[in-house]
Amino acid sequence: MSWARQRLQNLQMRVVEDWSRTEDIPNVLMVSGHNDSELVRYLEDLGEKGLLRDRVLLLNTCYANGNTDLFHELIQAYGARAILLQEHRINPLALSETLVRAAEQLGESDSGIRPESLLRDAAQSLLDSSEDFKPEVREGLEQLLDSLLQVSQRIQSPSHRDTRLRQLLAARP
Repeated sequence: MSWARQRLQNLQMRVVEDWSRTEDIPNVLMVSGHNDSELVRYLEDLGEKGLLRDRVLLLNTCYANGNTDLFHELIQAYGARAILLQEHRINPLALSETLVRAAEQLGESDSGIRPESLLRDAAQSLLDSSEDFKPEVREGLEQLLDSLLQVSQRIQSPSHRDTRLRQLLAARP
């Protein structure tokens, strides 16, 4: 994916390869990697360093059955706002093309983005284009349309919840 990295950098997108350079990323963090124990450790390290707190995590990795538990933990323990995940095995070339198209769209946008639809919109744009993709890349683009956004409400302490409930009830006419 080094060609994609270069194209992203040419579009003024910041590409980092280690967590130490992610502290000033405002509210959306995208991580791409192979779904294995090393990625889990990496995500937990980001969380322990506070780099997931109040951010939407766009996670580009192949889906595995245990992922939803991990993602719930990342939200609960480390304060991520939400995690965008893929339901299918990812085609690296389709993902690279999609990331570049997303960067192009970001550069053209005056009104901001919706993180949950960023990759879907980019993949759809590629599918709608006249580009002639190999069948496996086209299938990979179609699969990127199936991304899911997992949002888990952070659990508050019972005393805070009870106080808030009392405030809401007291405010009712």
